[in-house]
Amino acid sequence: MFEARKLAVKADSTWGLIGIPLLVLIFSTVVLQAVLAPAIQLVLPISESDPVTSGSTVMMILSVLISFVVMMKVGKLSREDLGLTSSGVFGAIARGLIGGFIAITLTTLAIKLLGGVTIEYVFKPEYLSTLLLGVVFFAFQGTYEELIYRSYLMPHLSKKLGDIGGILLSSVLFVLLHAMNPGITVVPVINLFLASIVFSLIYYLTGNLWLVGVAHGIWNYAQGFFYGSLVSGNALSETVFKSLPVEGKDLISGGSFGFEGGIITSLLGLIVIGLTFAAIKKQRNKAQPLVAA
Repeated sequence: MFEARKLAVKADSTWGLIGIPLLVLIFSTVVLQAVLAPAIQLVLPISESDPVTSGSTVMMILSVLISFVVMMKVGKLSREDLGLTSSGVFGAIARGLIGGFIAITLTTLAIKLLGGVTIEYVFKPEYLSTLLLGVVFFAFQGTYEELIYRSYLMPHLSKKLGDIGGILLSSVLFVLLHAMNPGITVVPVINLFLASIVFSLIYYLTGNLWLVGVAHGIWNYAQGFFYGSLVSGNALSETVFKSLPVEGKDLISGGSFGFEGGIITSLLGLIVIGLTFAAIKKQRNKAQPLVAA
């Protein structure tokens, strides 16, 4: 499936395959955010201390829609070229939801069993509106990041650098997006890179933005709003459970970065990478194996 996404890329020059995609990346992650944030704040709240508000949710929806249109126009790509397939949509979404939720649940259980966190039930009925708003926010947030790094950047970079080069460079750029997050240290950087490799390989295997976008979104949503961990260093106040790091167990719990900053997430990433490689190997008769430039 990924080979079809790469073949859909019209550009063939270094500028078209690397220069322009990097400009689109800067537009979507820097320029667009700088324009949207003050405009939306005129009518809806956006808070640095609370990542999920009505304003930030509208901003995330607009970020996806505008970035999608820009990528289609600049790259002369169709919706399907960017991984939003017309067939099997509900199956892809279901696989993303189930896979992402199982992954974060196993991570949470392992951290709890190893004494990294204490978990308390803190849900209150008045939290329900925030929890529902969070569903919308993270559905678009996961899709936003996967649209940029997997759907758009990865095929362009892979056409120039080879599949391995495209995956590695897009993953480095993904890590740089999160470089200023609160609580960032060496282990979170490693885990962000592994997470990007995981989603890149799943996209390589499936070529499906529905699947990777939903899987990314449900991981973040369940991590923050359901299990009550920090999400890449960002705290959410109104959650179902609250996971509190145990002092001296930061290597397991992830400390001030949340579950994504601990070695349990590292181990999960390596396991999923191994399983996805095995699935790609089985698909050799349908898709070419990873090749270097």
